[in-house]
Amino acid sequence: MRVPTTSLEILPVIHARDGALVGPDAEPLEEDLRQVARRFSRNRDAVYLVDLDGLKRNRPQVGLMQRLSDRVHTWADAGPRNAEDSMDLLMAGAEQVTVRYHTAEARDVVRETVRISEQVALGMEFRDQELVQNRAWPATPPELVDLAEDLQIPLVVVDHSRAGTASGIDRSVAWHARQHEPGAYFAGGIASQRDLDVLEDLGYQGALISTALLEGESFEGQDWQGPPRAREDDEEPIDPSGFDPTPDPREGIL
Repeated sequence: MRVPTTSLEILPVIHARDGALVGPDAEPLEEDLRQVARRFSRNRDAVYLVDLDGLKRNRPQVGLMQRLSDRVHTWADAGPRNAEDSMDLLMAGAEQVTVRYHTAEARDVVRETVRISEQVALGMEFRDQELVQNRAWPATPPELVDLAEDLQIPLVVVDHSRAGTASGIDRSVAWHARQHEPGAYFAGGIASQRDLDVLEDLGYQGALISTALLEGESFEGQDWQGPPRAREDDEEPIDPSGFDPTPDPREGIL
């Protein structure tokens, strides 16, 4: 079988809920993290962690984050409500944190977080091609793109309507962050080389992929190297297969 090639950075997406790994449909996976990491893609030593408890209930799984980041370079998407929440994730070992627009408790949260750390991305979630709004500070996609460009932080575009489907991307959603500097990452429906070609044409830096990888699709591209400061002291690549899935009885996770 031909292995697709791309210059995009590819990050495998892992979902977590109630201290356990789950699929994009929120159903528990039969495999432990070590097995899942081996299935994702060869030589990947970084993951994008979607913490469903953090996003939906404002209860980020910090213990899981600590254990995961000990073995794998981790980008955390846990729905931080304020700058302090983001700092908790970074202190737990995350190398990058996504602040989703619709979960931030106030307009200044993104700026306040960037003042403390540059390891921040702004997330935009779309449902049925419409931006999921934040009642505290209504905004449009162009306004959020301008904010990210002003702060010089990456964008993460999530198409919730196609997440977990591997049915192909919606170009009209991806269009919102075209040619964004310093980079944009897309999640939702990615299924094939054709989708990656579209994202490359739109100037995206990376793709966040879950379902297609879990279903056995192989993608060969660039590994996410993390923020430069987070990687500059690394001497050897991390082997994700070395993660110990045995639960810590003190934490009650995994």
